[in-house]
Amino acid sequence: MAVSAVKRRPARGGVGGLLLGLGVGVLLLVYGQAPFGRWTVVILVGAGLVVGVLAGLAGPVPRSGPGVTTPQGPPSRQAVRAAERAEREQPPAAEDQ
Repeated sequence: MAVSAVKRRPARGGVGGLLLGLGVGVLLLVYGQAPFGRWTVVILVGAGLVVGVLAGLAGPVPRSGPGVTTPQGPPSRQAVRAAERAEREQPPAAEDQ
């Protein structure tokens, strides 16, 4: 039985957790809920980093292959003219009565 490797994203989770911890720490400082000059903010940032890395390791598996295709632009003038020409050259359909 073959074991397939699962690719996770702990680095992205770590960056996200770091930003989350930093944001929560700044909000707590601004609103006066965390004392300034203590280790509270550092602990919050570290906890956010740990939570982010764990979320990156335990999160959903990313899709394989390209998930989004490049959108196609409007049809070219040549394609539009060819379609109009084909419509004009079609014989009228016979109607059953």
